[in-house]
Amino acid sequence: MDISELLAPALRQYRHNSEDGFVCGYDQKEIRKIVSKLKSDLDEADRRAGAAEREKVRLKESAQARRDWLRRAKEEAGYHDSVSFDTVWDETLKLAKGR
Repeated sequence: MDISELLAPALRQYRHNSEDGFVCGYDQKEIRKIVSKLKSDLDEADRRAGAAEREKVRLKESAQARRDWLRRAKEEAGYHDSVSFDTVWDETLKLAKGR
């Protein structure tokens, strides 16, 4: 939406004092309402952006923690980090069933 569309509700048209045509102006009260709504929308967008950034950081940390756990679990079981966890799991299940 462009600025003229945003301000259209505040636009007023008056007959010129000389009655020689019209002049246009903006209703200050209406402009304040428009600006207040825009500020409120911006505040809400900022709040949501902040929440999204915090969630992104949380997800990154969680993914890193899972990778670290998998790496340690493989290491403790004697596997190299490059070995797929599927392989580790399959071999672990075979050992468990063999008991």
